[in-house]
Amino acid sequence: MLVRATTIHADAHRIDEGVAFVRDNVVPVVEGLPGGLGLSMLVDRDTGATTVTTAWASMQARTASDAALAPLRVQIAERLGGGVAATELLELAVLDRRRSAEPGFWGRTTRVRIDPHRVDSAIDAYSSSTLHDVQLLEGYCSAVLLVDRASGHAAVSVTFDSRQALEASRVHAESLRQAGSAKAGADVTDVRESEVVLAGIRMPARA
Repeated sequence: MLVRATTIHADAHRIDEGVAFVRDNVVPVVEGLPGGLGLSMLVDRDTGATTVTTAWASMQARTASDAALAPLRVQIAERLGGGVAATELLELAVLDRRRSAEPGFWGRTTRVRIDPHRVDSAIDAYSSSTLHDVQLLEGYCSAVLLVDRASGHAAVSVTFDSRQALEASRVHAESLRQAGSAKAGADVTDVRESEVVLAGIRMPARA
């Protein structure tokens, strides 16, 4: 699975307008494009940071989708009152899903930088060690590790079934983050907590 993640620093007062636009105008386009696997949207209502992620069954599908979605990204930014959207192209490296996300769930996204030559070993460290400890957190629903192998940028997103569960996990999550980044040789560059407002990413059908 390949993803395109677009982050906009929105006017917090216009987030609901932006969510409605994405739900009514962008989701149907993604669903109608070949290889589209759905869309999710996370928002931080305090800071306005908003991320829209679309998922694709192949590199070809993701690339081909840009003609239809690039103009919509501009419109999303306008509706949210934000600046130019920042877009990342990432590969799904690890997925563990105990429960599918729903609107009202909360997530913590940790961005890291890894030596590109150590990406595979970092993936192994996360999947063989850190993930097990993350699964034990109260309210845990899912975890994904997304990577850009060329640059070494990566993002770990862990979803919880409530804001209360996410907040209760902060101390333990910080400990896991420090230990996990040391094992993976990763430098943490950002940690963000967000509300899931749209959830619709599904796994591709098996051949």
